[in-house]
Amino acid sequence: MSASKTIAAAIIIASSSAAVAQSKVAVAPGTAVPAGTCAAPAGEITESPSTVTGTTVGGTNGVAISCTEYGTVDGPERIYSFTPTGPNNLTFQVVGGGSFDPAIYVLATCGDGTSCLEGSDDVPSVTAPSLNFSGTAGTEYFFYVDSYWPSSNTAGQGAFTLNVSGTFPVTLTEFSID
Repeated sequence: MSASKTIAAAIIIASSSAAVAQSKVAVAPGTAVPAGTCAAPAGEITESPSTVTGTTVGGTNGVAISCTEYGTVDGPERIYSFTPTGPNNLTFQVVGGGSFDPAIYVLATCGDGTSCLEGSDDVPSVTAPSLNFSGTAGTEYFFYVDSYWPSSNTAGQGAFTLNVSGTFPVTLTEFSID
């Protein structure tokens, strides 16, 4: 990690539960990430601004949630985790590829749809929902990329690009004056 920037983020945001085992993979900005689940989130974003590409194809619909403008989301999802280390204000935007119509949200507890803290699912035919989120320092959250549509619908799954911007605190690892 660099002393000037340190950020961790996830697509689907939820805070961790002691009962949920977490396994994280560092993801460099612009790197395609594997499928993400509560047991193994797709990765962490370690810089802002950051861009990560991924897909929900092959994922599962593991959480029932209704914290977006259009109610329950039924598509396969990808999950990312992040833990702010201080004051933060992040903007998450997901741009769907092709006909994929993504919905995004942040959860306090991975896999628990009732712990939704923020969500967005833009109007039909708009494939770039965004949301703003400020979390508590030291708390792990989970960011989900999902869809209102089930995977049987062409709009229910697909490739996406996640853009994260805003302030994410830095961690000073060393300081000296010569």
